[in-house]
Amino acid sequence: MLLHVMDRRHVDFAVAHELAAREEVLDVMRARAERALADYQAPAGSGIEVMTIVVEGTPFLEIIKKAEELKADAIVMGKFGLRGKIDPYLFGTTAEHVIRGSTRPAIVLPASPSP
Repeated sequence: MLLHVMDRRHVDFAVAHELAAREEVLDVMRARAERALADYQAPAGSGIEVMTIVVEGTPFLEIIKKAEELKADAIVMGKFGLRGKIDPYLFGTTAEHVIRGSTRPAIVLPASPSP
């Protein structure tokens, strides 16, 4: 399963600043998310079934909710934060919220953003 959560705060920000109508923002974000998930899915090939899911909400809450709903064996996610040397002492990232809030095992890997 591959999950992408369109962060509601980003949608609200774009709408509040009149960058586009809510549905336009969601359409653009959904298209981008689906392209990214397809890129992650491609290496699996046709022999492995991969489910892709795109939802809108608060990322850590949606990750935890979907993991429970789908009875995931584990949650594997990339950590994209770039806080620097103080990073281990700060709490508040999506990955940290998932680790603290989920009953499922969580594996957090260092990751770099897609180009």
